[in-house]
This record gives sequence, C-alpha cells and structure tokens, in this order.
Amino acid sequence: MAEFNNPLPEWNATGIEPPQSKKDEGWQEQEKPPAQWHNWWMYTSYHAIQEMRTVINNLTAADVGAEPAFTKNTAFNKDFGTTAGTVAEGTHVSDTNNPHNVTTTQIGAETPSGAQSKADTAESNANTYTDGQTGDLSTLTTTEKTDLVGAINEVDGNADQVASDLTSHQGEDATLTQKGHVRLNSDNDSTDETTAATPKAVKAAYDKAISATSVAGTYTGTGDASQVISLGFRPTAVFVARADWPFMSIEGAVYSGFATSDRQHDKNLSDIVRVNSSGFTVYYDSDEDVQTNALNRVYNYFAIR
Repeated sequence: MAEFNNPLPEWNATGIEPPQSKKDEGWQEQEKPPAQWHNWWMYTSYHAIQEMRTVINNLTAADVGAEPAFTKNTAFNKDFGTTAGTVAEGTHVSDTNNPHNVTTTQIGAETPSGAQSKADTAESNANTYTDGQTGDLSTLTTTEKTDLVGAINEVDGNADQVASDLTSHQGEDATLTQKGHVRLNSDNDSTDETTAATPKAVKAAYDKAISATSVAGTYTGTGDASQVISLGFRPTAVFVARADWPFMSIEGAVYSGFATSDRQHDKNLSDIVRVNSSGFTVYYDSDEDVQTNALNRVYNYFAIR
C-alpha cells in the first residue's frame, strides 16, 4: 500500500456545477464567482483525489506489468536466457568448494594459522596464570614435590591422622601417674584427686591459712586498769598500738606494746600487754603512764597463733 504524506483536502459542501458555457469561457477580469460554484469545484477536487489514492493503493504487480516480489524460489528458478541457463538451487546450495571464491578477508573470518596462533597464546597465558597461583612446587614441605594432587593428598592424609590422634587424646583423663584432661574444681574441702584446683580455690585455701596463723583487729580502750581482748586461742605473740598515734611511747608515756606467750611487756613491773589463754590483756595505769587501755582510744592489734 502506498504511503502519502499530506492529508486529503476534505470538502463536504457539494455546491452547484456551473454551466458548460462558463466552463468553456472561464473567469473574466473583475468577475466574482458564485459561492456555490466554488463549493462544487472544491468538493469535486477532493473526491477526485480521494478516488486516485484508492486506485493506487489497490494496484498489483500484474496491473503494471512488474516482476513478482523477489523470493528464493522465484529467483533461483527464473530462466535468465540461453547463456545463463537455469540456476539449479539444490546443486548450488550443496556445493562446498567455495564456488564464488570468497576469501576470509572479505568476510572477516579467521584463518587456520591465525586461529592456531590465538590458541597458543591463550594456552601460554593460562600456564603463566596457574604457575603464579600454585607457586614453586619444589618448595613444598610434603614428600611430593612435583605432583600437586599428590601433595594435597599427602596433607589430607596427615590431617586425618592428626584428627584421629586428637580424638584419642580427648578421651584420656589425667591421673596421678598420667597426663591428660582434667576438670577444674573450686571446692576447697574436697579430697578428689582427678580434678584441678582453680585460682578461686587456691585463694580460699590461702585465706584460711593466713587466718589460721594470725589475726588482726581493733579494740577501744575502756579506761579501766585492764581489759581482756578475746581471740579464742592463746597467741604466741601480740603487738598493740594506738591507731591515731604513730609512737610507741613519748615522754615516758607508753601507747603500744609487744608480748609473747613466755614474755610479758611491762614498765617498772606495771603490765603493758600480757598474753592469756584466750587472747591478751591490755592495761591503763596513770601513775606509770601505761596507756594501752586509755578511755575511748582506738587500738590496732596483730596476734600470731
């Protein structure tokens, strides 16, 4: 179907056809044509053009004596005359001997030598890449030095052995004569010989040991001649000092003292500190200025069992 760029000059007012005499004579100078005659002319022109377009769109090749549209069958079975003869489609298609002498350059095809060269280059690049990834096989620590798969299998076998040994080791518990796995234990009163003490248990034992060998504390003086400080045991030694006074004695006044289970501390036969069966005794003597039990004074003591 033909394609037209401009639209039809549509005109639907039919008008009145002018007489033949006017058609023959034509318009005269200064003459004004009637409107209905002009409408007839516009209407007739519009429909004439429309009719021509319809006829053109309906034309066939046979109507104008043209060859039918080109197709494979019509082209290769066309008789081109006695010189060319008839082209045999089947024979031409099956001819693989390059009947038209087409070259690789003409169609941009690869030559065998060019293809081989590119394949060789690709192989060389691949070898270079893999060598860079695997490194120098001679530096492997495995027995295999040239067989990468063999080296990997060797490592895998060793790993399996390590895993087996680890599994066996995990089942070995420690005893008094054999090394092995032990469970931690924070108890400090257990007699178990298959577990190991934690730092917490060791500290608890240490604290008990310290408390079992010594004791420290404070007391407040009563101002009485003596005061017994009970410890619950007979200490082997006791040291007493006033908490707010750094001196043992000054200007004859005694504020601290030291006594052992077999030697008491006194001043001019006036006791200062004395060990007894349940602790120790401190004293206050204004005449001798002994003040290890002065009224409302705070004292520190340290006793050893």
